[in-house]
Amino acid sequence: MKATLYRLTYHKILENMDGTLWWESHAGFTRTKNGRCFIESNVLFLEPAVVVEKSGFLFMEYNEALEELPQWTKTTYYCTNYTLRSCHNDKILHNESVGKGLKKWTEKVTIASEGEQIDFDIYKSIGSGEIKASVYQLGRYKIIETESGELQWNTCTHLDRLKVGRGFIDGIILFVNGKIIEESEFSKREFFNRLNQLPKWEKTPYYCTKYTLKPCQTTKAFNGKQYGRSFRECFKCVRDSITTDRKTFKKIAEIKTGVTKYKERFFKRI
Repeated sequence: MKATLYRLTYHKILENMDGTLWWESHAGFTRTKNGRCFIESNVLFLEPAVVVEKSGFLFMEYNEALEELPQWTKTTYYCTNYTLRSCHNDKILHNESVGKGLKKWTEKVTIASEGEQIDFDIYKSIGSGEIKASVYQLGRYKIIETESGELQWNTCTHLDRLKVGRGFIDGIILFVNGKIIEESEFSKREFFNRLNQLPKWEKTPYYCTKYTLKPCQTTKAFNGKQYGRSFRECFKCVRDSITTDRKTFKKIAEIKTGVTKYKERFFKRI
């Protein structure tokens, strides 16, 4: 099947004619690994590798070929090491589960978010001072949305300690990021009893945790070039430095040999 190839940092993105997406990267020696990926909102999600095979290319050769490909520009971010869950039943989703489901939910959720009025408002201290906020339940998380749109979350651990962090929405996915451990004012049982009394979070059909979100275009990314130089130029620089080091070592060896011979002649005279 004919595919269009793109470069995304140290990944190769393959877009097939039927719209399916795969990623590929070097896996050491002459092997490559690859897996499926999909786009939602402005993020390219890379699923775990499913195939490891021999490509015949060494690391330097593979990345020189990767450098010739056009840059991936169809999304602003890409996401790895993620857990994508349904806000409806909290089940973990994969590419097969997402696909059409994401598109089907988009219009429905947008209408519900704009038309539905939440009447469960409390005063919650966020940062410094008290500000008005709406509170929702999302699985094991309490989602706190301020009037300004800022999102925070918290949940209780098995040690009766409170984990808190921030969140943000991109498209129809709520990203739950970062965490700080704080002391809980009440027990785990009391926390979840209160949590179950809150209205369900329905502003997005999916939420994402334990993720690594990176920009697709960055000057510091490993994209076939480092500090403005190609792999070939970097290799030449390293080779030249090795050659210089060899010359230096050779000169040092000659000096040591000369000193040894001088010592031998000096002691013979004595």
